[in-house]
Amino acid sequence: MTHSAIKITEKNKVILQDAATSQGKTIELVANEAIENYYENLLNWQIAEIKKSQEECRKGNVVSQETIDATLKSFTEN
Repeated sequence: MTHSAIKITEKNKVILQDAATSQGKTIELVANEAIENYYENLLNWQIAEIKKSQEECRKGNVVSQETIDATLKSFTEN
């Protein structure tokens, strides 16, 4: 494992230390798990949303540019 120095806020240090202490883990392990879980979940969510959008497009469930323009215009009108 390589070590890299990063700066984190004091608040996040306390959060990580509390989590590490309560789980009997090192602060480094907790930080790495948090980063891995966050990005793994984010990536999986993004892929799922892209696939859903692609399927909606294949089904023809799209909004016309005219509808988008009219909707945006309605937000600026009183």
